[in-house]
Amino acid sequence: QHGADDARAQAESAARAPATAKGEEEAKASDATAVGRASGDSEGHQAALDRAKTFDLQRGRDAYRTERLNAPPRLRETTSLYERSGGLDGLLAATHLEGLAQAHVSIPSPRRSCARSQAPVAPNEASRYWEGYWRCYDEGYRHAYVEEFRAGYARGCAEGEQRGIARAQRLDYDSEMAAAREHGYREGYAASHDSAYASARAAAYTPAHAGAYTAAHDETYAPAYASAFERIRGEAYSAAYTRLREAARTAARSARYDAEYPTFAVCWYLRGRQLEADDFRQRPVRIMGVDASTLSASGADPAGREVSFRVKLRNFSNASVARERFIYAVDCTPATALVRVDPRPGLTRALHPESEVDVADMVRIRLSDAVRGTVRVTLKVSLGRRGQITDTAVVDVDVPASK
Repeated sequence: QHGADDARAQAESAARAPATAKGEEEAKASDATAVGRASGDSEGHQAALDRAKTFDLQRGRDAYRTERLNAPPRLRETTSLYERSGGLDGLLAATHLEGLAQAHVSIPSPRRSCARSQAPVAPNEASRYWEGYWRCYDEGYRHAYVEEFRAGYARGCAEGEQRGIARAQRLDYDSEMAAAREHGYREGYAASHDSAYASARAAAYTPAHAGAYTAAHDETYAPAYASAFERIRGEAYSAAYTRLREAARTAARSARYDAEYPTFAVCWYLRGRQLEADDFRQRPVRIMGVDASTLSASGADPAGREVSFRVKLRNFSNASVARERFIYAVDCTPATALVRVDPRPGLTRALHPESEVDVADMVRIRLSDAVRGTVRVTLKVSLGRRGQITDTAVVDVDVPASK
């Protein structure tokens, strides 16, 4: 077994370098670069086209819309459909400021004094007394202790020696002698046996093991080398193929994208502008602004549930738009907030070409008395009863609480 294991490990080590080189050489001679280049070309073309479609198309539409909306109209008008005046309830705002005063109080600490009388004592008298006292004490203690210790120690040594001799004479040492003899025999036997066994085993094992090891090694090495070589070559080929293909794909993708995107960007930008221009032709009238106001200030609606909308319209076409063509629709969120939409006569005259008109009180609605808070109103303008909705505006109306 050892011979076979060593043969496989040696074969693995010996095959690694040549197998790796072989695999990388085969990968270089393969179609990895061609496959990567073809894939990169396709991906670069698609990426450039997708970028132009998603970004530049919208960029063109936004640019055209901004230019049209920011361009000043040829004519600005202001008109009112009703002579009645409306107003907004004023809101008052008050600010209340509070200040905090801080007072700092300091309390002085009282002084305390204490006087004590002491009888005068001579400065050196007490020190000389205690010095003499402790010197005499130490000398007396050491003298008495040393004498007593020496006498007791000598007596104890003599008595202990006699007791030890007497005890040793009374003991039986046969059991200890037998145990020592047995222990010595076992150790001597083991040393002689192990030495002779190891020598005999080595003399018999080494030739047999060497022959078996060599046979197993020689039998295993060749197939192990071939197997390791093929496995390592395959791994190296796969890694090198992937590396070469990805490098070619990345380079080809970048080159194709850089070459085609500028052209795609211009084309789709212009297409976006054209689409937005077509949208302005199909929907020439746009809502440029909506203001909502309740009519409670005028006294017409004390509860503030009637709302008037001031609408600014702009005609982007070169033709007039007849006033009869305008159709308005109103939606509210929540839907239960809307009670009715008052019929309006519409514009008093046609909307001139490339003009902007600010119409006061163009749309008026009545909200439910149960409404509280904010109501979102969506105003839709279309031309003709079956015409396409030309524009939509959303405005939030704050409904006051009922009085």
